[in-house]
Amino acid sequence: MRTEKELNSKEFNDNMNPLVKELTRRKIPFTIKRHKRSHDKVKRLIGYYPAGKWHIMIEKTTSVIKGRISFGEYEAYLGLYNEPERFSSAKKLIKDYLLRKQKIKWKKEK
Repeated sequence: MRTEKELNSKEFNDNMNPLVKELTRRKIPFTIKRHKRSHDKVKRLIGYYPAGKWHIMIEKTTSVIKGRISFGEYEAYLGLYNEPERFSSAKKLIKDYLLRKQKIKWKKEK
């Protein structure tokens, strides 16, 4: 079991509120659900949810988690990301997401 000090460190941060606010502000469609592997039994045993408590799907294609498994950073995968990629802030994630989306749009127009 981790100490309270460890659990409050940046590495264990699984707060998705900044990303939810940024997605809402930019009117990007998303869904937020409890992560399917965030069982209360796991939290009781080890003190935290490894992949975070919440899971966000951006435009039904790109998955985002935030938790110990991603060292407290946002981790985007699937959809526009062939490999999982980490971001230190919600704004950086959204900026990269929109840039990738625009590049795909340009390729289709050519």
